[in-house]
Amino acid sequence: NKDIVTPPTFSSINVTTGSTLTHTSNTSAHTYSLILYSTGNFTIDAGSTISANGTGFSAGNGPGLGSSSGNCYPGASGGAYGGSGGAGSSGGVNNTTYGSVTQPSNLGSSGGIGQCASSSGSGGGAIKLIASGVITNNGIITSNGNAGSSVGGGGSGGSIWIDADTFAGTGSMTANGGAGGGSGGGLGGGGRVATYYSTKTYSGSTTVSGGAVGTVYNKNK
Repeated sequence: NKDIVTPPTFSSINVTTGSTLTHTSNTSAHTYSLILYSTGNFTIDAGSTISANGTGFSAGNGPGLGSSSGNCYPGASGGAYGGSGGAGSSGGVNNTTYGSVTQPSNLGSSGGIGQCASSSGSGGGAIKLIASGVITNNGIITSNGNAGSSVGGGGSGGSIWIDADTFAGTGSMTANGGAGGGSGGGLGGGGRVATYYSTKTYSGSTTVSGGAVGTVYNKNK
């Protein structure tokens, strides 16, 4: 829950054997996030996932909500967060980015709502992982927006915030915008990722792609 001042504390956290860890989907308010704190190490092994894909603001919600098409055609724009949403075939672009580059904790926003039985993609959720020791990501940490359908816009990517003494691994982190619907919906904007560390050996990938690219912040403590 985003209102937890002190997150749950564990002596170690291991996400293993193909497991997926996620948080409850939000609707019109930011109610749920995934916040975990280890006093030791935190490991995501190869084949395992921490996912907040599509668990951000639901269809038709969020401060970066894409502009709606207003009719069956043309298409609605993508949602925004770290990057602007992409234009739909209606030509509108959502430039309403929001939140912090250095302390990303917001949910991603929904794409614009299309008409005629189309739907917009929900935004990515919010992930914060803290460890006094080593965070090793050999798996996947992801907070992508969902795709829209028909003329609906894609949801924006959400947030990923990593804070560790050492950040290691060869996995991936993504906070990408969701694809627009195939009949003219716009691409969701990229989300936000921040990593804090005293030592960094992480050689995996980090992507925040979308209608406009989101933000990636790295800080040596």
